[in-house]
Amino acid sequence: MAVTASYAYSKQFDRNILRMFLNEYAARDPEYTKIAKIKDAPAGKTYTEAEISGLGPAQEVPEGSAVPFDLPVEGNQVSRSFTQYGLGYQLTLIAREDDVHGKLEKVAKTLAIAMNTKIEMEFFKLFNLGNTNQYAWDGKPIFANNHTTLKSGTIISNVTNAALSETALQAAFEYFDNLVDEAGNPIADLKLDLLVVPSQLRWVAMRLAKQEGGITSTAANSPDLSGNDMTTNPANGYVGAWKIHVSRYLNDPDNWFALSSAHEMTLMWKRRVILESGEDFKTANRLYRVWARFGAFCNPYKPVYGAFPA
Repeated sequence: MAVTASYAYSKQFDRNILRMFLNEYAARDPEYTKIAKIKDAPAGKTYTEAEISGLGPAQEVPEGSAVPFDLPVEGNQVSRSFTQYGLGYQLTLIAREDDVHGKLEKVAKTLAIAMNTKIEMEFFKLFNLGNTNQYAWDGKPIFANNHTTLKSGTIISNVTNAALSETALQAAFEYFDNLVDEAGNPIADLKLDLLVVPSQLRWVAMRLAKQEGGITSTAANSPDLSGNDMTTNPANGYVGAWKIHVSRYLNDPDNWFALSSAHEMTLMWKRRVILESGEDFKTANRLYRVWARFGAFCNPYKPVYGAFPA
């Protein structure tokens, strides 16, 4: 959330603008920082990355025989570009002189809100449009039913049309349980760690979190043999701990997402947020602008699972 300021600091008015902008920007508590893998881009116009498979399972070697050798398979290569975003406003000299109550300075707060909102919207496109025009490094949408592993040719679907329910959440857990790598080997280190839901699904998600171990009775307040309420079972070790993130930037009230902590839903900065000011010599207007350059993308699809109910 660091912000660079470019100022001559020739006027107290500009210092007040900076203070108000920074205070508002810092107070926003952005959602993307709670989910995104935030990185700084390396030098160059684009960021390029390629996937590569591992090796297949070890094979039986008869006595006196040579150990078989295997080769990894290099897969798709994708280059990510960065977009510049910005916004500005100007204040006349007369407006500044007559602004007794300091209302004009508060415009800086809305500038901070505008930039923060744009960052959030661009990052959450990875979810909102992840089944249409946001692509993983295999050229398919991040959430698709026809991802194919490089070496084993296994078809992987990380998308569903099921509404959020206990059964649908169980399927999400099973998706991670049954994942294989590019060579077809089971992946042991990916599990469901985070459930991302819109505000409309907050209460469903909370109930599911309470019932993490699974509901063994559908009847309300149905006790087990020990007198415990079967509708609010603890996890009992069946699944690991997982968390819920309720997002105001998911634009469909029915869509929900399950992520492993190893996901790479990435926000990569090429230029972090900069606030600048200057003066138009002809008019004496003070000019203020904020801008940044970044990209949001997801290359590996396996650590994420998305639901887009019809």
